[in-house]
Amino acid sequence: MEIVFGVDIPLLLLLLPLAILLLYWQGMRSYNFWSSRGIPGPKPQPFFGHEWQVQKKMESYINSCSEVFSKNIQEIARHGGKIIVKEYCGAFTMDVITGTVFGIVVNSQKDFQNEFVTNAKLLLQHGGAPRTLTPFLNRLNQYLQNPFVKKEDPHGFLYKAIRRIVADRKEETVPRKKTDFVQLLINAETSEDFVGAVSENAKRLTPDEIVAQMVIFFIAGYETTATTLHFMIYNLAMYPDIQQKIVDEIQQQIGDEVPTNDNVSKLKYMEQTIKETLRLFPPVPAINRVASETVTIKGVTIPKGVGVLIPIYDVMRDPEYFPDPEVFRPERFSEEAKDEMNPALSWHSASDPACASASIFSHSGRSVVIQSILMTNVR
Repeated sequence: MEIVFGVDIPLLLLLLPLAILLLYWQGMRSYNFWSSRGIPGPKPQPFFGHEWQVQKKMESYINSCSEVFSKNIQEIARHGGKIIVKEYCGAFTMDVITGTVFGIVVNSQKDFQNEFVTNAKLLLQHGGAPRTLTPFLNRLNQYLQNPFVKKEDPHGFLYKAIRRIVADRKEETVPRKKTDFVQLLINAETSEDFVGAVSENAKRLTPDEIVAQMVIFFIAGYETTATTLHFMIYNLAMYPDIQQKIVDEIQQQIGDEVPTNDNVSKLKYMEQTIKETLRLFPPVPAINRVASETVTIKGVTIPKGVGVLIPIYDVMRDPEYFPDPEVFRPERFSEEAKDEMNPALSWHSASDPACASASIFSHSGRSVVIQSILMTNVR
């Protein structure tokens, strides 16, 4: 069977949990991150926050998505077919995010032509690039046919679809057994407890704000997850010795046990591999920030309110911070090497929950996907 980068089926099944595990570390350090930015949510429990409750309810759905992924790959392997890694990883990510964020089943892994999936992909592919290049034509483009995109309006379709999802959910009288992001935002619109969790003067989310938040979470979660999965496959295909270390670690730490959040957290080398992949191939190559106060750094004064572009890709490949930066070496992030690294340089792996909006499903997802690879001869 032929696969992009020369990766065989057992390796592909090994790699999927690695990138999904990334999302957990990106979103779990600060439970007050969203409330501090004015996004309502339930009051977190001491020490554990509230994410564990949501993640537990989402686990069965993520489990079903991983089972479909495994069956698809195994079926292709039996027939000696060809697989485009990015396409299948993207389909898996699409199913997980639409289920956990929107609460709908699109079966992207079975039906690549689903109307919702097709329009969502169009939205992600175009990303507004033509409008960015020609800002002075934006208003004119509202009245003329835009030659840069297809006749379908993916933005309009997605917004209408989400509005229907929210409207239908509000009309439901029987509480759902599983919690998704739609329900959390609707609760934030109607519940005094959710609003009070932010501040006494916080306002409820409006219907338009709910739709906007869902679109943002979808775009950020899909692109970062699918991209990281793809690069993880590439890295472990290029370094089979690292692949084998992860296989050995999984078998040693988990063995015949059913993967859980507790035993998967013991996979330290897997964690290091994820961080090293993010260092070499950050899903977001640069980020923008605004100075909250005037500050001088190495003789350069940045006035309050001035925007700053942080080139993550360049920093992570700077030999001043990472010796032999082009070499894929997960040991950079081991406990032994931790003291030698500037803590600010590890932000791409955990310290900024905003890096992965989809982290809400990742904690349970990492265990579920690992379970699927343990049922296969990972060799």
